[in-house]
Amino acid sequence: MDRLKLAVVLAPVALVAVIAAALALFLPSVGQTAEPTAGAPAEPPPRPDVSTLPAGVTAGTVTGVVDGDTIDISGKRYRLSLVDTPERGEPGFAEAAAEVEQLCPAGSAAYYDGDDITPFDRYGRHLGVVWCEGNDYTMSVGEHLWRAGLAEFYHQFCGTSGAATITWAAVHGWFYYDMCSRPGG
Repeated sequence: MDRLKLAVVLAPVALVAVIAAALALFLPSVGQTAEPTAGAPAEPPPRPDVSTLPAGVTAGTVTGVVDGDTIDISGKRYRLSLVDTPERGEPGFAEAAAEVEQLCPAGSAAYYDGDDITPFDRYGRHLGVVWCEGNDYTMSVGEHLWRAGLAEFYHQFCGTSGAATITWAAVHGWFYYDMCSRPGG
């Protein structure tokens, strides 16, 4: 019986280790840039190899920025999971939208992972996490906005978002899981 309890406890740990190992194949190319030589222009960061993206991640092209938490990618509208930026006419709207336009300019590459638990919001927008060329793919657009003080974290949706699960966090980063684990999450 003790072996069964141990197996039940260790199974999730083993799953996280397997996912982390798979992610290690993806992450070395993300966010790394070559050191420029004196006087030479810096090379842009390499794009992740789409063939090695974790399951569920889709590549596309930014076709527009609607506001601070909504981006159009390859003609589809995406709402950033678990963050909220000011609405049009509210203080901070212009700053949040401008930041997203800088991170995700029209024509740039974007990567999107849809929310497996709640794939669409009440307005029919795809829900998920987005990464763009403008921040070297080092963190999601939502996390960037929150860290820059341009977005609030939507704790009330932690229980209904796949972005807040341990499995998702093990593959894509711990920010959302950690935030949902805090009081109010």
